[in-house]
Amino acid sequence: MSAHVDRLGLAEILPSWVTRAGLRFLLITDILIIGVLAHPYLAAAGIAYSLGGVLYAASQGLLIGCLTFVSARPDQWIVTLRDGILFAIAMGLGLGLLCQFGSGWLRLLGQQADLIADAGPLLALLGLGLPLHYLVVALGYGLEARGARGLVSSWVGLGFVANIALGFGLPGIFRIGPETTVWTVVLTTLAMRFIILLGLCHAIWRRIDRQALHALPRMTLGSGRDLRRIGLAAGTGIAIESSAFAALSVFAGWLGPEALAAYTMLVSLVSVIFSLALAVAVLTAARIASNRTYARSRFCEGLVVALALMSVLGVMAYLLRAPLISLTVSDPIAAAIASPLVGLVAFLMLGDGGQAVAQNALRAIGDAWPATLIHLSGYLCLMVFGGWLLALPMDRGVRGLLEATAVASLAVLTMLTWRFWRLTKPKESL
Repeated sequence: MSAHVDRLGLAEILPSWVTRAGLRFLLITDILIIGVLAHPYLAAAGIAYSLGGVLYAASQGLLIGCLTFVSARPDQWIVTLRDGILFAIAMGLGLGLLCQFGSGWLRLLGQQADLIADAGPLLALLGLGLPLHYLVVALGYGLEARGARGLVSSWVGLGFVANIALGFGLPGIFRIGPETTVWTVVLTTLAMRFIILLGLCHAIWRRIDRQALHALPRMTLGSGRDLRRIGLAAGTGIAIESSAFAALSVFAGWLGPEALAAYTMLVSLVSVIFSLALAVAVLTAARIASNRTYARSRFCEGLVVALALMSVLGVMAYLLRAPLISLTVSDPIAAAIASPLVGLVAFLMLGDGGQAVAQNALRAIGDAWPATLIHLSGYLCLMVFGGWLLALPMDRGVRGLLEATAVASLAVLTMLTWRFWRLTKPKESL
């Protein structure tokens, strides 16, 4: 079955968005529940999830080959998915092991001792979920490339609904304290990832031709080389962007627990809106990979759709900023810091959402490390250094962190778009 998509419409975007949003919400929901039911631990959860979120987010890039190569080579999809699954297991276990030393990483980042005591164990527990998450992403990509977007979104969506119901319900039913609530929320999310994985495994197994399994080529050191090449470059790019957000969380922690709580809430809003842009980006990549003849027109369509959606959601978030903040932040000081900055979040999402489309389009045409270097220059130089400069020496606080993010995102979007246009220039005009 071809992953070719004739047009980019709501029927394609909606299930892809549910999948992206659901996977992100499994992390964001934890933050929201902790902010409401265990707000004394919100700052610790914010820094732990910011650092752990880098490794979770990187999976979207590391395993992008499971989408693009299955789309481009549908007759070899079982081989591609096999290589992707092994890559997912290796990366998930390796990165999960790093999280077990979370307290040490936080100490190196200069966080306060009481914050480390709460955040370190949380980061270690988040690491246990990484192998499950990486396998979910690999299998989800493969199924989406085979045209089963609705099935993947159903499993992820149901997992999210069950997770938020249990996350809010269990602490109330058993009347547990704030600290126990934090652990309950994290363990519930871990269990939901496992259930989603089982559902996707069943779906893959039903689609495999048992006879074809015996004819699979033997694995060698070169098996999945192209998948790993694109994946490592794409994963590094996403990790750079996520690391930049995590670095700003560290700076917010230096500003104080209220500033960190406010920044955590605003970044969670960014992540929610960004998931829709990521859905468009994934669909755009699949369309380009399946047929590169119309790469430019498909890229333009994806970019316009993403920017339009970011604009609509940004305006809605601004208009509904009061109830959004009241639902997610119970600390009045943190809420007062966050409320005036929702409009800035809406603006920066134009650049952040647009660059996701451009980045995925470049991966679809096989561009590896140059796009990653663009992320490196844009996010580490402009966002991290600029965020530190604006927030601390220039005393602009959380607003300065978001201003630096907006500048970096727009710069990266411009550079990635220029590179895609250059690489897809018609040969006859070269």
